Amino acid sequence: MQVLKEELQVMIVESAKHEFYIHGFKATSMRTIAKKANTTIGNLYNYFANKEELFLAVVGELPTLLKQALYGHQDAFEEAQNTELNFREIVLAMEEQLPQAFFLQHLLSQEFIILMEGAEGTSLEGFRDEFLGFCIEHMQEHMPGEENALLAAEIANSFVSVLIYVAKHKKSLEEGIRAITRYIEILIAGIMEVNDTMTTND
Repeated sequence: MQVLKEELQVMIVESAKHEFYIHGFKATSMRTIAKKANTTIGNLYNYFANKEELFLAVVGELPTLLKQALYGHQDAFEEAQNTELNFREIVLAMEEQLPQAFFLQHLLSQEFIILMEGAEGTSLEGFRDEFLGFCIEHMQEHMPGEENALLAAEIANSFVSVLIYVAKHKKSLEEGIRAITRYIEILIAGIMEVNDTMTTND
């Protein structure tokens, strides 16, 4: 039975996603992707002109969605700063502005891992640095002051590492969302405690 073109295109993208996730862009060959998709290398090129085009099809709109989510979180944080809220109210305010399940389902996806660890050699190879840079900048807003700059950067690096670890090892999306949500709550609680202590000491 002949495979429909739409079905074959989906198979190619799924095969490519698996290979990019395991090996990264540079170490993945179009021939291997074609074999995994049960088609020929010549036929694969009927669907995608080159490996870069296929890579972009795999990650899709994820880079744009993540940037929108990050800036949405930033807006929620700035709004919370301008109100007299306790810790739990701040968390709930952020969740109201940016539904965590929607945000985290992208951060916990294979496509996210591909962007963060397998994009070398593509037009998106700088995405990890851009993502990390935003996290560092945002963390420094949570922990203002030159004396906190190095610590804020380290916490941001740790946050990205935790995201990647949970994305790789979660047994289900629900488990991953619970783990990251709890991690963020602990992170915010710790930062607020440090900031309160510094304010008291001043």
